[in-house]
Parts: sequence; C-alpha cells; structure tokens
Amino acid sequence: MKDVNVLVMEPPNQLLPADTARPNGALGPAYLVGALRRHGIAADYLDATVGWPTDSLETTFYNRTEQDNGTVRYGMSPARLAEIFARYDVIATSSLFTAQTRMHVEAAAIAKKVSEEGGHRILMISGGVNARALHEHFLAHHFDVVALGEGEQTIVEVVEQYRKASPDFSQVDGIA
Repeated sequence: MKDVNVLVMEPPNQLLPADTARPNGALGPAYLVGALRRHGIAADYLDATVGWPTDSLETTFYNRTEQDNGTVRYGMSPARLAEIFARYDVIATSSLFTAQTRMHVEAAAIAKKVSEEGGHRILMISGGVNARALHEHFLAHHFDVVALGEGEQTIVEVVEQYRKASPDFSQVDGIA
C-alpha cells in the first residue's frame, strides 16, 4: 500500500454582501482528521477562510472578491489553494449548507486542475448533509466519492482503498 497525505478542508466562504466572514468552527472535520490519524493516516485540517498560521489574514479572512452571482467570496485565493493541494493525495470537504456548494465545487475544480498539471491524481471526497442530498451534482463536478452517512469510518475505508494498487470503491458501504 502506498502512503497518502489527506487534507480535510473547509473551502472559502461565499456570503451576501451585507454578511461578514467567519471561521467555520464545525466539529465534523476534526472528527474526520482524528479518525484518519487513529488509523495511521497522515491528515491535516484547513479552514480556507482563515488559512494556515503562516498566511496573512489580509490574504485570507479579509480577502473579498465579488462574484458574478452577487455574493462575496472570502478566503484563500485559488492560486494559494492550488499550492496547498499539490502536497496532498486526498482532499475531503464537509458540505453542510447549500449556499456553500459553489465553494466546494470550486475547490474540487482546483484540485482537478492541480492533478492534471502535476501528474498525480488527487482523490476528492465530500460528505455532509448537503453533499449527500446533492450527491449527483457533486459527482458531476469533480468529486470522486460522496459519503452518504457518518464519515469517520467511511473516510478511513475510502482512503484505505485509495492506498491500494487497484482501488475498488465498490467495497466501501455508504458512498456514492
């Protein structure tokens, strides 16, 4: 089995112009990182609205970009995300809110581009109530796997399959 590095992340935020950016704060991604680490799998967490400790808040949290749909995007730039994604083999997101679907799809598109340009395939996973409800949309927009239930066991099983020379995701229950 090959070693893999996993990034569990929250994409940048997309908000109405009157709203203010805020860190995610959900516990689900922390549980996923913990489950992976308990199984000896290297895993990191990134909230792309605030970035890594080495990132300046001016380039993340206070980075406002008006979008064509009338919302404001807060968080790390696509170029910065691409730099980070190049270090990982698996990227997982937890999509809880429909309003943030676009940001999850953006992250997956960046990962796909990094995969194509970098010569190593990045596996994209999503879960959460929104990804589950819109799993066909997520799968049609650069995601490889969507968890349909609790993610702590599922993500470990998906990553273990991915580590094999010939992964067979049909062996993992509870995914689309």
